Amino acid sequence: MSKFLDRWELHSAHLLAVLILLTFSAAAAGAQNNLACWNGSQVGNLVTWSPQYWAPGQTVPVTLTDPLGPFVGGYSPSQSYYFVITQASYNAGSYTAEDPNVTVANLQYVNPTTISFQATVASGAPIGRDAFSLWCPLISEIEVAPSIFITPCAVAATPTITSLQSTPSVWVAGQSTTVTISGTNFMPNGNANGCAPTELSISVPTGSVPWSSMVVNSPTQITVTVSPAASDPAESATVTAANVNLNGSPAFLVSNAATTPIAPLSGVVTSTGDIMDGVVGLNLTAPSGTSGELTLALAGSKHQYSQTFSPSQPGTESLDLSLSSIAADTYTSIDGTWDTNIQSVDIPPYTFPAPWVYFGYVRYTQYNVPYESSCTGGQGNAWIVTTSCTFTKVSLNSTFVSQAWINGTGVSNSYGTLKNAAAVNLGDQKGPCVGKYPSGAIGHGTTGGNTFEEVSSVTGSCNKALVNNQSAAVPASGNPAKAVPLSGVVALSCGNKLNLDPGNNTSEYTRTAADLCPACSNSSTFTNGTVGHVDSYSSSPSCTVGPGMLPDLGDFYSTKTN
Repeated sequence: MSKFLDRWELHSAHLLAVLILLTFSAAAAGAQNNLACWNGSQVGNLVTWSPQYWAPGQTVPVTLTDPLGPFVGGYSPSQSYYFVITQASYNAGSYTAEDPNVTVANLQYVNPTTISFQATVASGAPIGRDAFSLWCPLISEIEVAPSIFITPCAVAATPTITSLQSTPSVWVAGQSTTVTISGTNFMPNGNANGCAPTELSISVPTGSVPWSSMVVNSPTQITVTVSPAASDPAESATVTAANVNLNGSPAFLVSNAATTPIAPLSGVVTSTGDIMDGVVGLNLTAPSGTSGELTLALAGSKHQYSQTFSPSQPGTESLDLSLSSIAADTYTSIDGTWDTNIQSVDIPPYTFPAPWVYFGYVRYTQYNVPYESSCTGGQGNAWIVTTSCTFTKVSLNSTFVSQAWINGTGVSNSYGTLKNAAAVNLGDQKGPCVGKYPSGAIGHGTTGGNTFEEVSSVTGSCNKALVNNQSAAVPASGNPAKAVPLSGVVALSCGNKLNLDPGNNTSEYTRTAADLCPACSNSSTFTNGTVGHVDSYSSSPSCTVGPGMLPDLGDFYSTKTN
């Protein structure tokens, strides 16, 4: 038994057979004038067929070519016979047993290298391989040529794309999107005939779009997951589908091009340089026409806060947080979501370069130092002490002495600025002057003292000169007094700065911690819904000082800025 070969095979016989391996059985053909036979010379191994693949239900013109030119024309029907035989017939040596599913007709000699004929394959022909047999009685040899395949896959079907559907309707850069491609003439995966499935191409001006999980579900639907790079700009993706063309050039039958937009869709916090006034900068990137509500969320050590803003458009945004709604706390980061008409976008967490120490709504009273020139009434005894514990008895206005001791500092007419001796560690109960006080001199207590040190300027507990409308006394408690947390958040140290915002997300004043205010730690002094109390220094001259002696500076939303 002979073996089916993919080249010419020479046999010693009274039959010259050009045997072509076919995907389906073929039927015998009739005879015409100018039929072809072999000229008896050597045949080659480079026989080609056009087309090489035949489809059931189709009639195709076939050309057989051998570059060595073994064909001769002009034979009569009694001198040239041709058949299509099955692989089984060939293996059995039955070279004239026609395949009932294939009919061959119109054999023609074209030139020494080419013959042609017409093949009709029955619509129900099974998948298989056949051979074409050409018998010239004057020649006593048989040849076997390269294969021809008859298969439903030989149908030249160009796919078409009618729509691209996905949710969202645009492809978002940096995210994966499942796309449904609708159309016609798609070759499904795992089809019964074993045809190569439809292939896909996705391109963009900047390169290509990675895709995965492609499935050709049916002749009308393909699903695929696309993953545009996060760096993709706003551009259009072009999608084409292609079917393998078994019979030649082009190798693929390519569909029409369908396009869809790629959207770089993102939101990022870009700046919190004005967070002391509750202002946050963002950059929103999206196609023109994108809009949606924006929600920002603050993360604090004790509290969380979120705020939703009216629909935002792409571009740079400067958003004002509602200071009145935010609890006093230390906040360390902010994130959010942008719920666009395309899809919801996460705004990644942004960590503040320095924690936002927010004290909420704080009352600011004002305090000053007594001026002897503003006092009325009689004179009284007082003492001036030096760091070497030398005491000098002087005469000062008695009201001034009382107020200067209570306040800690006063400005006299003749001795300049005087400081409470106990406040500078020169009192009669602590420090180097204990036991050295002369009779009548008093250097202790919150009231009733009359001993002072001359100083060059008005200073607070931080021993720094107090500056009009800049310095402030912060909440304190204990004996000796120490700073305590303002609004329950953190205690302020000397030199810490406060930003004062009236509630319009704009700074109105700043104050620097330079003194202590024991009364400010008492919640009974928190008025008008405030949650903290700070005393602002004023150089306004008066004799009597204390709460209510000067009008309040006001109530402000306050932030520690250093």
